Amino acid sequence: MKHPPHAAMGAVLALLLASTSQAKNLHVATTGDDKAAGTLAKPYASLAKAAQASAPGDTILVRGGTYKLTAQLDPKSGTSETSRITYKAYPGETAVVDGQAGYCLTLANKAYLTFDGLQFTTADTAVGAGMVYFENTRHIVFQNCGFSGMPAERGSENTAVIRCMSTGYPDAANVENSDSCVFRNNHFRDNASPALRLYDTKGWVIENNTFTNCLQAVGGKDEPYDMLVRRNLIVGGDLAFYFPMQGGGNGVTITENIVVNSGGGMMIGGLGTYNAKRQRVNVYNNTFYNVRSWFFGWSEAPFDTLVAVWNNIVHADVAANIPGGEDIGSRFICMSKYQSTPMETPDYSFDFNDYSMPASDRSTAFIDGRVGYADLGAWRTARPFDAHSFSSAPFFVNASASDFHLQTASPCKGVGKSGEDLGAYPRGNDGTVIGQSPASSVSIRTRSSPRGERFPKSSSAYLANGRTTKTAGARLANDAVVAPIGR
Repeated sequence: MKHPPHAAMGAVLALLLASTSQAKNLHVATTGDDKAAGTLAKPYASLAKAAQASAPGDTILVRGGTYKLTAQLDPKSGTSETSRITYKAYPGETAVVDGQAGYCLTLANKAYLTFDGLQFTTADTAVGAGMVYFENTRHIVFQNCGFSGMPAERGSENTAVIRCMSTGYPDAANVENSDSCVFRNNHFRDNASPALRLYDTKGWVIENNTFTNCLQAVGGKDEPYDMLVRRNLIVGGDLAFYFPMQGGGNGVTITENIVVNSGGGMMIGGLGTYNAKRQRVNVYNNTFYNVRSWFFGWSEAPFDTLVAVWNNIVHADVAANIPGGEDIGSRFICMSKYQSTPMETPDYSFDFNDYSMPASDRSTAFIDGRVGYADLGAWRTARPFDAHSFSSAPFFVNASASDFHLQTASPCKGVGKSGEDLGAYPRGNDGTVIGQSPASSVSIRTRSSPRGERFPKSSSAYLANGRTTKTAGARLANDAVVAPIGR
């Protein structure tokens, strides 16, 4: 029987209303009761109860307070982009999820979940510890969240705030990858372990996050495929970007990031590759300020191909005086396997970069294999790199106030590979936000000593008088002091 058009439209509307009515808000409060209805007036007491009661399309609103977990949360999955399950801090309130001596979340074989505005912490010190665990996970979003207080690693490089693992050695098409996950507009702070250490990922986006005093910021340990790392602000810590790509990988883009006062900028290679290739790694239009050693690792023929590095500003106004003989023994580029094996030159491209350090700095500028080069001129005379690069102060607008835009007279303006500006703002002052919004969330002050200090593991290191307490915790490679603005 054929229905008239208005009857068909009515049937569709009824279906839409029915599906919308199925999605509900669930509420959790520290003063709630798991036997309650989960409404705003009668909230649940635990996240576990809300997770159990949730269905695709639901939003779990978490009232302010600290939720100390006795077991890690194991949420249900959503079913599609339009039927996600969302865990969200109640507007205007601060909800802290404390894993105590364990993980906060296990996201193994999960999909279509969003975590918005929650704060996470743990005191877990076990081997392989973390706050959030991923495995064979898809379409997960963390946004506007905070992650703080992760203790130091204990005998395992797998320890991390966000730990993504796999049960095998997959390639780009393998079902064991964790695919299409997003970390956006989060703040990782005061973590003595790495922030993101990721194995076997595909299609991840890591953008507009702020990392403050984390051992490492972003790491593609094994097999990252099609990963975008963009517009993050990284302050302090030992290393900004850790990409050994031990099982290979393809399509990593690192662009428009700002790294300040870190021990290292970028590591690639440095571990075996299981006979798989590292391919299409592009590092361009980033700003590195007072980073002790910028780009290091090693190449292993025939496993590295198409590693391209261009349009970056690498500037220091604090001398590092890196001693000779260190494994990472140069200020700008150190590509040396056990101080012996040089780069495979067809596999790497460095060009259109600005390298500058104080004249008083006694560090070697570049190292390739066993050979060190004192300056850019000697480097590009001997090696086929950096034909269009130069060494000049970039003239930031105000680095001490965290404004790394370029002054009008900067030599870095309009001289990029395609005529764009060098550094993290290739289009000039176009309103691009780098780091967690608002853009001015931290300001940077530096002192003249190049020596490292230790910040507390979980308490704030933000001391307005520019001094820090020398207690155990994440080591900084120089004397950065980070002060919050309006927080």
